[in-house]
Amino acid sequence: YLYLQYTDVYGTVIQNEIGTVTTKVTQTSSSGVTFSQPSSLPSGITEYVPITLQNSQTSSTPAPFQQMIQINEGNYASYITYNGNFANFEFFTQSGSVLPAWIESNNSGTLTVWVNLPNGIPASSSLTIYLGFASKSTNLLSSSGTTGVGEAPQLSSTYGQYDDGASVFNFYDNFAGTSLNTTKWSVNDITYSVSNGFSATFAYALYTGIWTASATYSPPIILDFYGGPYSSPPFGETGFVTNTTVNNCGTFVTSVSGNIYGQQQNSTSYARSGTLATSIIGNQIWTVIWASSTTSIYQLNYGNNQTESADAPTPPLYVGLVKAGPGPFSHTYFVQWIRVRAYPPNGVMPSVSFGGVSS
Repeated sequence: YLYLQYTDVYGTVIQNEIGTVTTKVTQTSSSGVTFSQPSSLPSGITEYVPITLQNSQTSSTPAPFQQMIQINEGNYASYITYNGNFANFEFFTQSGSVLPAWIESNNSGTLTVWVNLPNGIPASSSLTIYLGFASKSTNLLSSSGTTGVGEAPQLSSTYGQYDDGASVFNFYDNFAGTSLNTTKWSVNDITYSVSNGFSATFAYALYTGIWTASATYSPPIILDFYGGPYSSPPFGETGFVTNTTVNNCGTFVTSVSGNIYGQQQNSTSYARSGTLATSIIGNQIWTVIWASSTTSIYQLNYGNNQTESADAPTPPLYVGLVKAGPGPFSHTYFVQWIRVRAYPPNGVMPSVSFGGVSS
C-alpha cells in the first residue's frame, strides 16, 4: 500500500489516499529456479508448492500431455495426507484452475501422479504449475476430473470410486462393474468376463479378442496396462493391433516356457524383443512405447527396456486385448486398467523441479 498525492479532474489536490499496487511476486528454490506466484488459489487450498516442468527438447510436447510427477511425502509431512480413500492435495494452474490428475501408486512414501496439461509445454520452454494442500481434514479425492485429484481404481476401498482416468489420458478404461463398455470396445469370438477388471479365455480361432470400437492411433504414442498373466502357456497379446487380420504391432506375448516378450508382427512374420520377465507374475504395469512406424519399446514397471524394429504393420492401429496364435488359452488373462498417453518429445519426459511451500 502507498500514500499518494495527485490532482483530480477538477484541479483539486488529493493527499494521503491509499492506493493498491499489484506486483508479480516470485520465489526461488534451493536449486536456484525462480517461480511465479499464482494469481488465484482453488477453494480450500491453504498452502502450495510451485512445480516447474522443463521441456529441454527443441520440439513441443503434444497437447494434451500427461506429465509424470513423483511426490516425496516426507518432504511435505506437515501438509499432505493420503491413504487411498482420502487425499488433501490437487494440482492447479497460475490462474487457479484445477488440472486433472490421477494417482497411479503410493510406494514407500513416493506418490506417482500423472497430470494432464491441456496445452502441453512449448519447445525449449518451461511451465509452472502448483501442488496445493487443503487442511488435513479436507478430502479432495474426486472422479470428476475438474476438482480435486483422482486415483487408480484399485487404490480405493470401493473399486473406481475416485477414478478420473478418462479425464487424464487420451484413452482409458478400468473395466468397472460387470459388463464391457461396448461404446469403447468391439468383441470378436471370445469368452470373457468383466468384474472390476477384464478376464478372458480365448477361442481356438486366430485373432480373437477385443479392440477399440473406433479409436485408432499412429506413432509416436504410448500404451500402458495394469494386469498380466497368471499361468502358462501364452497369454493374450495387449497393445496396438489391426482388427481384420493376424497383424499386430507392439504387443506382449508369453512363450510356452513362461518368458514374456514384446513382439511386433505383420501378416507374414514377427520379431520379438528381449525377455521382459522369465516367470509368470501377477499385476504389473506393462508399457508399449510405439516410437515410430517401425519401432516399439517394451517396458515392465517402466524399466528393463527392450526394443524391436522389424515386422511392424502399417498404422493407424487399434488398441486391443487379443490372441494371435492357434489353440485355446486355458489360463486367466487379466487387465485391470488400460490407457493411452502422449509420447514426450524424442522420448524425453520434461524434468520436474519443486519450489518451497508458500501460504
